Amino acid sequence: MVEVLLDAVTLLLLLGLVAGPVWICVKQPGFPSGFTWSFVVVVGLTILFSWWRDYALDLELLAMGVDLDGFTTDERMRGVAPHLRDQAERMVFSPERLGVGWPIKAGFALFVSVPYAMAVCCIIWLLRAMRKWGRGAG
Repeated sequence: MVEVLLDAVTLLLLLGLVAGPVWICVKQPGFPSGFTWSFVVVVGLTILFSWWRDYALDLELLAMGVDLDGFTTDERMRGVAPHLRDQAERMVFSPERLGVGWPIKAGFALFVSVPYAMAVCCIIWLLRAMRKWGRGAG
C-alpha cells in the first residue's frame, strides 16, 4: 500500500513536470511572462521530483522496518520481516541510494527539463504567431 501511494505522488510530480509548462504557456499570452513562469515551475518541480525520489525510497525502507542509522547490515536489517529481507537489502545497496545525492541528480535533470520548457513555450508562441499571421493574410 505504501508503494502505491509513493508511486502515485511520483507520477503526479512527473505529470506536473511535463504538463506544467504547456499549461502555463497556453494561459500566459505574452512570450516573456509565460516563459518566465514556465522556467520557475520546471526548476521547482525538477528539484522537488529529485528530492521526492530519494525521500520516497527512504520512506519505503522505513516501512519495511530498515534502520537507516544502523552501521552494519545486521543492524540495519534487524527489524525487517524475513520475507522482505532480500528486497530490503537490494534497495539499501541499490545504486540509486548509494550513488550521487539528490541535489546533483536535480542539477543533471535540469539539463533536460529546462530546454523542454523553453521548447514548449517557443512552439506555443510560434503556433500563436502563425495563427495570427494566417488570419491577417486571409
